[in-house]
Amino acid sequence: MSQNFVTCLYQADLGGLPTFITLTWSKCLLSHTLSLSLSSSLSSPSTTSTTINLSPSPSSPLLSLFCPAPRHSKSLPCPHHPNNHPPLSLFFDFSKAHFSQSPEPTSNFFLTILSPKSKTPALFFGDLHDEARNRTHNACLLHPKLLSRREHVFGTTDYKTQARLGSLGHSHEIAIECGKKEMVVRVDGVAVVRVERLEWKFRGNERVRVGGFGVEIFWDVYNWVFGGGGNGVFVFRTEGGEEGEVVGVGGPPVGGAERRMLRKKTLSSPSRSPASVLRWGERSGATSGSGGSGSPNSGFSLHLYAWKKE
Repeated sequence: MSQNFVTCLYQADLGGLPTFITLTWSKCLLSHTLSLSLSSSLSSPSTTSTTINLSPSPSSPLLSLFCPAPRHSKSLPCPHHPNNHPPLSLFFDFSKAHFSQSPEPTSNFFLTILSPKSKTPALFFGDLHDEARNRTHNACLLHPKLLSRREHVFGTTDYKTQARLGSLGHSHEIAIECGKKEMVVRVDGVAVVRVERLEWKFRGNERVRVGGFGVEIFWDVYNWVFGGGGNGVFVFRTEGGEEGEVVGVGGPPVGGAERRMLRKKTLSSPSRSPASVLRWGERSGATSGSGGSGSPNSGFSLHLYAWKKE
């Protein structure tokens, strides 16, 4: 089983200060982890990070009977003033989490980040609201805003995933069908992009409407067309500016094991595109907003790395 990653970038106020949270869910045959990092700015490196072991992998049901996933708490330094502020409290329960093919749980879990300041909402991820309130002494729960998401999907000619195009709204089924000369992108079964003569339009973008709002779709399938394998890159950016302008931040930061996996797969590809998968992913600091703190606007971007199975 190939190592797989899902990385999400969020923004919220933590103790009255703007904070960026990166969650990276990772799963392979022998490990299943969640890496969490906090930063005061998109333009600065993470100042607070930790890793939670989610093993046993959901692919090992027998082992899960004896070694359930963790249900713990941790202390984390404050990303804004790590030496002068009391630590943050991290509470989580993945002991009964449900997983599909993705390393990210689909339901029955919670993760909260609580500031030591009184009457401050706790940042909340998951769906176990009552359990989270009990662990945080009935703190108000705040859902951080999802800015961008990066996901890896695997297939031969068809690639599918379920994703929300932004923080609000329901989940959409996104399907990519790619033959030798034609490519179709579908959202909820509806063809929103159809590219013929793919050898001439292996890179491009189109603006479409999904659920009543604008989405701009970018694609780069150079490796598929001229290399016969490797990866294709797809970016979905939603409206977030004035008068329906399509905007969005870059992809979440790439680091650690995911960076090593991307470099290994890119270098082993029979033909590498100049606009490689790493260059798309490393645009994490490029926002459409303004200000020294790296504050993004209200756009959202979904980055899909589609890998041909070897």
